[in-house]
Amino acid sequence: MSAPSWKESLLLQAPARLILGGALLIAAYMKLFDHVWAGNDPTLAFAEAIKGYHLLDIEKHHHIIELAAYAIPWTELLVGLLLVAGFWTRPAAFVAFVMLVGFTVANAMVVISGENTSCACFGDLEWPCGDTISWCQVARNAVFLAMAGYLAVRGAGRLALEMPGSGTKSGPADA
Repeated sequence: MSAPSWKESLLLQAPARLILGGALLIAAYMKLFDHVWAGNDPTLAFAEAIKGYHLLDIEKHHHIIELAAYAIPWTELLVGLLLVAGFWTRPAAFVAFVMLVGFTVANAMVVISGENTSCACFGDLEWPCGDTISWCQVARNAVFLAMAGYLAVRGAGRLALEMPGSGTKSGPADA
């Protein structure tokens, strides 16, 4: 695979990293820290949103739901930071891709089943879609999936912290 050009890095890779990484950082912040100062635990609110998907039996799998409510936001935070910085971009983009596949499938299942539940994807800040899960969330995730897939294949580009030989670029020509 050829090395990314400056044009590709400037027009595609850097914007994709910043948009996807920024969205993951906002999502993580809203799940981890939003309303903390008001005495509310946003992680518990996110766990309730996960329960609203009705994908798992709440009684039998409450431990999985609680683990997901803690693990997802911290993973989003780490992956978002790596993408924005352009460090370990391919692995970070791959993790984002896998997470987004899960989110997209879960959202599509809710829409198809006709459930009326909140996404809680970005806490109280649901953009550009409303709070209730619809095809808008699925489409938004599809755009993020395309960005993550592109970055997983092409890497960070020339405008990143990754150094040649880091194992996350295409090869020696990326220097």
